[in-house]
Amino acid sequence: PVDAPGQQWLDRLYRHVFQKEVLHIPYHPYDFEDPYTPPFSPYLLKEYNKSWFLVAFNHKRERIETLALDRIQQVEASCVTFYRSQAFDGQQYFRDIIGLTIPDEGKVEEVLIRLSPGQAPYLATKPLHSTQELLGKSEDGWLFRFRLIPNFELESQLLALGERVEVLAPASLRAHIKKRIEQTRELYKDLK
Repeated sequence: PVDAPGQQWLDRLYRHVFQKEVLHIPYHPYDFEDPYTPPFSPYLLKEYNKSWFLVAFNHKRERIETLALDRIQQVEASCVTFYRSQAFDGQQYFRDIIGLTIPDEGKVEEVLIRLSPGQAPYLATKPLHSTQELLGKSEDGWLFRFRLIPNFELESQLLALGERVEVLAPASLRAHIKKRIEQTRELYKDLK
């Protein structure tokens, strides 16, 4: 929707991205008690899951961050010199992930899942990621492989499939999904 929180910043941020102007943006992440206001060099705007985000270089933390527009409280021009990270390539930045979150220590891994025969054809026609490959079919399910960085959005997609999916590899992702399922199960322990 045009009146969604944060969308009032789109035109203004687009101009600053285009003109390569550093910004002071009071930003209030969900997990911070108070907003913080480092200078940001804005690189690009991206839409994901019906929300808009700004990808920018945080001058204080010296790293690229993704800011949800609905968490931005204000946008002010800064006199700080624009910084363009040599490592940043807008065409390639999101290539190895689903969504927007790139974990600090994230690396591309082979992810294997088995999907129930009833759900698998849907995933076959609507891939989760460009690296998705169908490795085989059996009565137990269809085996899919991905080469990507496991992140929150991947976990969310897998958990949304519920009992129709099993994560086979990597072991760290399998263990993390199991832990999240157990935590969810604990919320319903009083039900018989």
